[in-house]
Amino acid sequence: MKGWSFGICRRLMTLSEFEHVLEKFDASGVWSHTEGVLGTSELREINSYFVPKDWADSIPLNKLLKNNFWNGSHVLEWADSTKDRFKPFFDKASFLKELAEQLLPFVPIDLAAASDRLGNILIQLPVTVLNASCKPAQDNSGYDLQVAWRPGEKVRPLRATMMAEYDGTITAFGTALIEKEPVKVSLPSKDVNPKLFLFDENYNILLGATSTLSWFSQIGIAVSSVSRDEPRTFNYHDRRGKMRSQRILLYKQNQQILVGENREDPNGKFTQKRLYQHDTERVQRERLFEQYGLPESHKTAEHARAISDLRHLIGVHGKEGAWLWDPYLDAFDIIETLFHSPHRRSDLRALSSARVTDNNNRNISDHIDKEGQILNAITGNLLGLRLEYRILNGVHSKFHDRFLIFPKRESHHLAWSLGTSINSLGGAHHILQRVDDGQRVSDAFQALWEGARPEQLVWQRS
Repeated sequence: MKGWSFGICRRLMTLSEFEHVLEKFDASGVWSHTEGVLGTSELREINSYFVPKDWADSIPLNKLLKNNFWNGSHVLEWADSTKDRFKPFFDKASFLKELAEQLLPFVPIDLAAASDRLGNILIQLPVTVLNASCKPAQDNSGYDLQVAWRPGEKVRPLRATMMAEYDGTITAFGTALIEKEPVKVSLPSKDVNPKLFLFDENYNILLGATSTLSWFSQIGIAVSSVSRDEPRTFNYHDRRGKMRSQRILLYKQNQQILVGENREDPNGKFTQKRLYQHDTERVQRERLFEQYGLPESHKTAEHARAISDLRHLIGVHGKEGAWLWDPYLDAFDIIETLFHSPHRRSDLRALSSARVTDNNNRNISDHIDKEGQILNAITGNLLGLRLEYRILNGVHSKFHDRFLIFPKRESHHLAWSLGTSINSLGGAHHILQRVDDGQRVSDAFQALWEGARPEQLVWQRS
């Protein structure tokens, strides 16, 4: 990133100095202090909010806040809604990931995990006036709470509220006034994972909150040991014809030791099965996971179904663009897929490699010319079609995986693994599935794409 530098500034202020800076900021919209002005875009105020500490759930904003592992923090925030200053980080997410990796060994701030906060001003007000502890009662009748106030602070009543949710329903709710310690919140503590809120009714302010609370009810220990019996041995010839011998020590069968009580679902796990079934239907509907080429299926029909599913995904997710990455991709595959995009002037890209020439002993330049001729021979107005097709050769052409990628300007890119090349879809068993980190797949694609030479351009319509 030419012209950029990066550093961390730490300034200490008295409370009165900070209040003065905040007053000036409220009046002018410019954050200024004795050492200069903080350059920002136009900022919009966000309603103040409370960030609990991590427990069973990890809260993304805690990757930015300082030491938010006690009672939580109130946060004031002003947001840069355009983030024009940080456009390079959103155009190429690998920049921000690399920057975050450089920073993390020194300061526990993960910029990549909270990229939506770039350009914003956050003021963290941690709750330090008290410290609270919570644990399940031994008889499963509720939760025991204790609050320790900071020395010198006036002790005042607090309202403790606990609530648990499951499947969109309130499964447990309890509240108690903390005047003398300890206090118990009556709530079934077995088989529920509640959240805790501590509210100061005198000052009408939250003084503590947690994400979902969870404790171990059972621990499983698997024990195995190396057998003293005879090991497995086998001899074989390797790829070069050399005789090799192997000796494998075998483990004895695992012994499972369970400590504690297992949490049982009174509904016999039927709710979990229903939720799984509902999620499975969603996965099928959104083509998050599809199988092709199952036994007794017809190859031609399966190929047509797979192509139809790719067109469906392009229609749903390809408003900004769709990128095909397949080492055996050819012009006819592109015509069957990307040409069917219903989005006007979306960014359509196709990246293939010279493997098809290697297999057929063809010259790469002849192959590029032939592919271009096929596409140039297409008639019609090709209305709204914006597409570029490249074929890599040389050291960068040895990729293997096949992906359909959807770039997103306002969020992380999406990607589906094809499981096989476009031209062999449905011919044998393979799986189409969405990958967890489409952004990394997109970054890898763009690195190859940007490294292509001019002579590797097959066809372009802009």
